[in-house]
Order: sequence, then structure tokens, then C-alpha cells
Amino acid sequence: MTVHDRLMCRTQSALIEGLRVLDSRRRRDVLSEVDGCHFSVDGIPATVLQDNISQIKIRLSARGEHADMWTVPEAIRPAPSEREPDPDE
Repeated sequence: MTVHDRLMCRTQSALIEGLRVLDSRRRRDVLSEVDGCHFSVDGIPATVLQDNISQIKIRLSARGEHADMWTVPEAIRPAPSEREPDPDE
């Protein structure tokens, strides 16, 4: 599942450019400068298609539609049913 406010882009090169813009502290300019990118919302089902350590390709699935996006690993978390049990519970 996705988490809130992480950069997601349709291509790997757009993600690299978007992350460069974010690093330059011009966050509000990312969407206007990098085509095909947006910020994630919380709770969209996602499947990892490719893992390149610092970047991952995921498939978003919602309302019967799919979209493949490149993002950073911190953009997703396990779905509640996939999480490991808390040892304190």
C-alpha cells in the first residue's frame, strides 16, 4: 500500500529528475517541471514489480484500473494483512 506524500513518476528518468528537483529544495516546482509525476496518497494497493534498492517500480491498482509508476521504497508499506505480528501483542 502507498503512503502519503512521496514522489511517483511514470518513468525512471522522470523520477530521477523529480528527486533532483526535490533535493534542490524547490518542492512546489516538482510537478510543474517534471512531466508524469505526482505525490502519492495513503492507502492505494501497490505491487512491487522491480526493486533497484533506491528506486522501485510498482503497479498501483484501484477501481479496476492499473498504473505502473517509479518511486522510492519509502513510498510503500505492507498491507495490514501482510504485516508481521507485533511481539508486544
